[in-house]
Amino acid sequence: MSSRMKSPRRHGFVLSRASLIAISLACAASLAAQSGGQRSSAVRSSDSTPDWYWRRPQPGGCLAAIPSSKMHNVPVYLSADMSVSDSALTLQADLIAQDVAAELRALVDSSHSAMPNVDGKLTWYSVPAQIVVTAHQDGSATWKAKGAGGDSTAAMLLGAAFESAQAHGTARLFWPEGTKAESLIVRLSLVPTYTGFHENNSGNVPRAVKFGVFYLTEPDATPARPKRLGAPPKYPFTNENDRVGGDVIVQLVVDSTGRTDPATIHDLWPADKPRLQGYLADYYNSFVTSVINWEKQMHYEPMRVGGCPVKQVVQQPIKFLAPGTR
Repeated sequence: MSSRMKSPRRHGFVLSRASLIAISLACAASLAAQSGGQRSSAVRSSDSTPDWYWRRPQPGGCLAAIPSSKMHNVPVYLSADMSVSDSALTLQADLIAQDVAAELRALVDSSHSAMPNVDGKLTWYSVPAQIVVTAHQDGSATWKAKGAGGDSTAAMLLGAAFESAQAHGTARLFWPEGTKAESLIVRLSLVPTYTGFHENNSGNVPRAVKFGVFYLTEPDATPARPKRLGAPPKYPFTNENDRVGGDVIVQLVVDSTGRTDPATIHDLWPADKPRLQGYLADYYNSFVTSVINWEKQMHYEPMRVGGCPVKQVVQQPIKFLAPGTR
């Protein structure tokens, strides 16, 4: 990359405020025209996941001796996720989650309580749990549990609930007219609401519809947080000439000591959106490089589960505002 970007206007490519905002709305991490200085936002916990999120082994050490004072009865929710932006399909995925949630409640509690307590039936380390459903155009569907370690009881119950819903004629995916894919993936996830986590959706990730399933005693959990923010990521000097702003989301692993693993730091881009090209790609990549270099120097308080430090996968959104404007 050259030390200074040439002005796109001189090459027949005009970066208007309207066009940049449109790009930002279409692509979650694309460039957006901004005004003002430069700022970085806090670590987002809503979509950040512990290293043990889907593969929690039988707890040992500190995790095996969590005191009752750090355990609380919390609701566990079921939600669906699809890697597509078609609203007709994502709405069906939510309906599938609703159907499976009802079947799962019936499986764990014959009294059909609205939100039964499953202590003694499931362990706290059996959730979060997830199954990956592959639905086919001919109406058939298969599923598999995500991950194979730890206590898989909750994942197996989730799979049984999906099969029961299908046997009752529900939890089915219907192809909208014009859909070319022969199969589609739906992820059904059981996730507890941890005490200490506060959902903070940045707007780049659609908020999933959640359906309450049951209550389970879980350890408190607090997400990894920067010890001190200090100076924000540097605005790339290669972008100064064209005075553009941009949004970047990076993902990284913070280990149990609070250190970042440099090899895990990378940007996140919507799977159903093409990568930027040309000058926009140059601007965006400069922002990504700046954030990666900044993250390598960051120091965190590690995530704690029941007071025990653990690894966490963190998603960090950063907003760059064009320098020299207010």
